[in-house]
Amino acid sequence: MHTHKDVVTEYYAGFNRRDPDIYARLFTKDCELIAPGLRLNGPDALREFDRGWTSAFADGRIENLHLGDTDGAVLASNWFHGGKHVQPLQTPAGSIPASGRNFQVPYSAMFEFDGGRIKTQRITFDADVVPALLGAPGRATRSHASASEVVVAIYEAFGRGDLASVLNRIDPRAELQFEGPSGVPWIGTFRGRDGWTTFFQTLGGHLDEIKVTMEVFAAEGERVAASGRYQGRVKATGARIDSPLVHLWTVRDGLVVRCVELTNTAAEVAACTATK
Repeated sequence: MHTHKDVVTEYYAGFNRRDPDIYARLFTKDCELIAPGLRLNGPDALREFDRGWTSAFADGRIENLHLGDTDGAVLASNWFHGGKHVQPLQTPAGSIPASGRNFQVPYSAMFEFDGGRIKTQRITFDADVVPALLGAPGRATRSHASASEVVVAIYEAFGRGDLASVLNRIDPRAELQFEGPSGVPWIGTFRGRDGWTTFFQTLGGHLDEIKVTMEVFAAEGERVAASGRYQGRVKATGARIDSPLVHLWTVRDGLVVRCVELTNTAAEVAACTATK
């Protein structure tokens, strides 16, 4: 029996292979797509929406980072890897001419179901980032959230499993630094959104039942310090981690450019190497 996660996985696989039949098969006749500045109804409209992206980015594909169940709905955190921008991209704000630029962006989608089919897809992404990455002229400059607001939003997004919203607040050249012994698989320095994605995938590959509780205790200009605890269970050993955690953030122009993570790495090593 197919689960709701299976349906979403099948949809993304069909998108990547350009299967026009997935919309009639996987979506209800009265399905709805809700995206920034846009609301569409019916499988045909959804197919044309997706076709707009695959026309603008001939090599475009969706990479799913995480699927989570929430009261019968499914939350997906994804990367859209567009490759080269080769045709105009139609957006609610107007057409963006082909730029020839390589493009990729994180986004999240919430799926709701009726009778085993997708009834609603709610897509969330930073609408200001798309034209900026494609070099579209004449776009208004947005005001930036404070450094503390950015950090708090990251913790909230991580808590609900929305990695796309986390990555939307990370500068493309941002650095995540977590020093410690090699016995912890997620130790290291990670650079750029791809590096941060690797960190989250490694963490999720080795831990489950992850819970992070953090509070900002100091902020000045672009610097933010937060402290709290994180908990998790090491999948390979069954051992649990419950450790204090400190993050030292640097936020510039509304995006994180650096984060240093400090925690009890000795406890992590012990949990990762424990005997079942």
